[in-house]
Amino acid sequence: MEVDKPSPMATSVLSEMTAIYKPYVDKIYSCELTKILEGIKDIKDLVIGNNKRKANFIVLNAPRRLIYLIQDADTSMSVKIQATIVLGSLAKGIDTNIQSLLDESIVETVCDSLSTDDLELYEASIRCLRTIVVSTENASITRNFDYTSVISVLLRNINLSTCTQECTCEILRHYCRSREHQDHLLGLDIMPTLANLLEVSHGRVKIKALIALTVICCKNNSACEKCRVVICEKSGKVVVEILIELLAQRQTNEVQMYSARCLTYMFRIGALSTNSWNNVIAKKVVPCLVRMCDPACSFPERVIGAETLAYLTEEDPNLQRLSNICEQYPSKLEEYFKHPVIRDIKNPAEMSKFKDAMKYEQSLANAGFLAYASLLSNDEDIRKKVVTETLVSNVTEAILSPIPATRIAALKCLLSLSRSVRLLRTTLDDAGVWKMVLKLIQEPRNDMEEDKVLSSILCNMTLEFNPSKNEFRSAGLLNVLEKWMNIEDLKLNAVWCLMNMCFQGDPSLKSEILDKLGFDIIRNLATDRDTTIIVRTLALLRNICCSADEKLMSCHGIDIIQTCKHVLTTFASAGIGDPVMSVRYEKIRAHTVCVLCCLMSGNEHSFVEEYLQSESELLRQVIEFLLHFDTDLQLAAVTFLNNFLINEAPATNVRLTLLLENGALAGLRQLHSTNDGTLYEKVEDTLQRLHIKQ
Repeated sequence: MEVDKPSPMATSVLSEMTAIYKPYVDKIYSCELTKILEGIKDIKDLVIGNNKRKANFIVLNAPRRLIYLIQDADTSMSVKIQATIVLGSLAKGIDTNIQSLLDESIVETVCDSLSTDDLELYEASIRCLRTIVVSTENASITRNFDYTSVISVLLRNINLSTCTQECTCEILRHYCRSREHQDHLLGLDIMPTLANLLEVSHGRVKIKALIALTVICCKNNSACEKCRVVICEKSGKVVVEILIELLAQRQTNEVQMYSARCLTYMFRIGALSTNSWNNVIAKKVVPCLVRMCDPACSFPERVIGAETLAYLTEEDPNLQRLSNICEQYPSKLEEYFKHPVIRDIKNPAEMSKFKDAMKYEQSLANAGFLAYASLLSNDEDIRKKVVTETLVSNVTEAILSPIPATRIAALKCLLSLSRSVRLLRTTLDDAGVWKMVLKLIQEPRNDMEEDKVLSSILCNMTLEFNPSKNEFRSAGLLNVLEKWMNIEDLKLNAVWCLMNMCFQGDPSLKSEILDKLGFDIIRNLATDRDTTIIVRTLALLRNICCSADEKLMSCHGIDIIQTCKHVLTTFASAGIGDPVMSVRYEKIRAHTVCVLCCLMSGNEHSFVEEYLQSESELLRQVIEFLLHFDTDLQLAAVTFLNNFLINEAPATNVRLTLLLENGALAGLRQLHSTNDGTLYEKVEDTLQRLHIKQ
C-alpha cells in the first residue's frame, strides 16, 4: 500500500520549525544541569502568550522531557520548579495543545508534585493544575484525576500562601460540577475553610473563595444550612452575616454579585430566617442584582446578574413586582438584545469592546429571556407594561435557534407570555408564534428540558380561547402527545394538553383521543402514583363527557363508567392515617364522581340504567359519599343523583327505583341539615325530584 508523502511546502515548514526550536529542546535533553535550566528558561520566555510556539514545542516532545525531569528523583528542585512553570504555560493554549499535554499524563505528574514539602514547587504545581482545570472542560481530566486524594491535599495545604488559597478555591470551583461533588466537599468539612477566607484582606482570594462557596451552595440544602451555623474565626460571625455585609456597594461588583447569588440559593431552599425576605432579599439582594443588569457593568456581571435575579424571583410574585419597579429593571433588560456595533474600527479600545460584545451577545440574550420569563410569569399588569412587539419578535426568532440553550431560554419566556389570555388572542397570534411552535413539535429532539417547556406552552396554546388552537390538531399534535404519554416527565403536560383540547371540543376530536389512547392507558393514568396526573386525567374524562353526542357515548360510555369504578375501588381506603394524603384522595374521589355527573348530564341512554342495575356497587358507593365528611365529595354525590333523576326517560321509573333501593332517600334526608348553603340547595332540589317522581 502506497503512503501519501508530505507536500514539499509542509516538509519545508516542518524543517524550518525544527531548525528554529530544536536547539532549545536539545538543551533540556542535555546531561548538564546548567544547560537544562538554561533551555527551560529559554522555552519559558519564548512560549509566553504565543500559541503557535507552544504547539511547536509540543510537537518536538518538549513536554515529555519536562515531565520526565519532574518525575526523576535526581532532578534538582530548581529544575523541577521551572519545568512545572513551563508546563503550566503550555497548558494555557488551544484545545489541541491541552489535549496533547493530557495524553502525556500531565495531570498525574502535577498531582504527584503536590506531595512535596517545597513551597515554591507546590505553588508552581497548583498553579499548573489550576491552569489545566480552568483551560479545559475535557472529560478525560475527570477520568484521570483522583479527586478524593488530591482535593484532600489541596484543602490541607490551602493556607500555605495567598497563591495556594487562590488556586485551591479556583480548582474547587471548577471541580464542583454535580451534587456528588458538592457532597464530597461537604464531607471534607470545607465550609469553615471557605468561611475564613471570606474575611481575608487579599481581594483575589476573597472573590475566589466566595465563588467556590456559591458553587457548593447551588441548590444544595445541606450547604445552605451550613451557611447559617458555620462561624468565621476572625469576626465570630456566621457565614450568612458575612454574605450580607459583602452586599455593600463599597465592595467590588463581583463580590456583591456572588454574595447575592449565594444568598439567592439560601433563600430558594428556605435557609434564611423569616424576616430575611424584607430585610435582606427585598431591600438588598434584589437591588444589588438589578444594578448588575445595568449596561455599564461588565458582560459577565450582566449575564450572571440577570440569571440570578430570574432564579430568585421565579416563584415569588411579590419579588417579581418589586424587581419590576426597581431601578428601571425592564429598561435594562431591553439592552440585552441590542446587536453590538462598532463606531471606529481603527480604535483598538473600541475593537476590543466590540469583540467582547460579540462574544457575550448570545449569553446576554439567553439571560435576558430567562429574566423576562421570571418577571412576566404571573402578573398581567406587568405584562401589559413590559411586553413589546420587539420582545415577541425576539422570542419568535430565538425559539428556532440552532443553539439549545437559546431555544430553551426563549421557550421559557414564551411560556410566561402564553399565560396571558390577552397576549394569546392578540400579540402572539398576530406574530404567528404558533407556527414556530408547530415547527418545533414536528422536529425530532433529544432534550428533556426543552420538551418540558414546550409541553407546558402547548398546555396554554390549546386552551379554548386561543385562535390557533385547531391548527395544532391539524398538524398532528395528538401523535406527539401519545408519545409523551410514555415519558414520565412529560406525562402530566400531555394529559393537561388533551384536557384543554377536549374542553368544548367537537365529538370527532373526543372520539379520536379515546380511540388513540385506549382505555388501558386511561385507566393507568387515572390510577397513577402522581395524584396531579390522576386529577388531570379525570378532568379530561369530564370534558369528554360534557355535551357528548349519542354516538360517542354508545361507543365509550360503559368504558368511562368502568374507569370511574376502577378509580373509586383503587383508592377506596387510600390516605387513611395521613391527613395530607387523605385530602388529596378525597379530591380524587370528588373528581371521579364529577365525571359520572357529566356522564349523567343530558344523557337518557339506557346503558346507564342497565350498567347500574348489574353493577349496583358503584351506585351504593356514590350514595355513601352523601354522609362523607368532605363537602366537595358530598356535593358531587348529590349532583350525580340529581342529574341521574333529571335525565330519566319519560314515563319510566327505573332510575328512581335504583336510588330508592340503594338508600339514596335516607342519605339525602340526613344531609338535609347541612350548614353549607350550596349543598343545602342541591339536596333540597334532589329531594323534591324524588318526591315528584314518587
